[in-house]
Parts: sequence; C-alpha cells; structure tokens
Amino acid sequence: MITLVIIAVTFAFFKLKSNKKQAKSLVSEYNAHNNFMTQQTSKEKAIELIDILMKQMNLNEYSEEQKRLIKELSYKLADPYTQIVKNYKNESALDNGFENFSDLYRGTLKTHKKDMDIASIYGLVGLELLTKLDFDIKKINKPSLEIKIDKDISSLNRILLSELKN
Repeated sequence: MITLVIIAVTFAFFKLKSNKKQAKSLVSEYNAHNNFMTQQTSKEKAIELIDILMKQMNLNEYSEEQKRLIKELSYKLADPYTQIVKNYKNESALDNGFENFSDLYRGTLKTHKKDMDIASIYGLVGLELLTKLDFDIKKINKPSLEIKIDKDISSLNRILLSELKN
C-alpha cells in the first residue's frame, strides 16, 4: 500500500505542463519579486502563489469538478499559510499557525483520499507553499528559522504519506 502512495505522489509530482521552462519561469519570476519574509504578506499574495502552483501542474486530465475542488481546497490554505509567514517573520515562539495549517491539511487529505488525484495535487500544493517559505528564509539567511521550516516541511510530508497510505 505504501508503494502505491509513493507512486501516486510521484506521478502527481511529475504531472507538470509540457512546457516546464514556462512553469519554472512563472515561479522564478514570482519568487524574485515576492519574498514573503521581507515584504508585506497577505491572503491575496498566498492565493496568487497557489494559482501559480496550480498552473505548474498538468490538470488537463482532470474533470472540471476536480479542478474546481482542488482550487477551492487549496485556497483554504491561504489564511493559515499567511499566519505561518507572519509567525516566522516575528519569530514567534507561541505560534499556532503551523498547527492550524497542518490540521486543515490532514483533515482535507482524510476527506478526499478516496480520490487520489485530488489528494495528491492538494498535498503537493501544501508542500510547495512551505517550500516557498523555505526559499524565502534561505534568502534572508536565518539559520534558526531554516531549521524550523525544515522540521515543518518534514512534518507535513509525514502527514501526506500517512494519510494517503491509510
């Protein structure tokens, strides 16, 4: 069963548009102008990032209903993600932003794990959001925050694998 999960996640991960340069260019351009650690962060910016991540994925094989649902579910991550970014910026010790994000992430994966396409793409969007934050933290050279974001990404990855294998 775990092999099926790994295959499904890997398959979804490689479902990028045929024009990979264009997709990478979108993310690179976004990253160049939007460092969440040094600039104002908002739900709108998080949604803009989610839209770019969705463009990277090849969703042509998905039904309109699946596309709508993936987008809707991913947008729900914007508020807790914005809170995570704010907590990292303030280096808050008392942050529940990641807990809110991971609880929503886990609950959504549990609810939609019967549709592996939706769960896989949604799972990747969640991981990519934290990877963007990791990228921004490395740009400002804050080793203590780099350690924390690495732990958060690992935690989210464990959630993804455990929810999809059950």
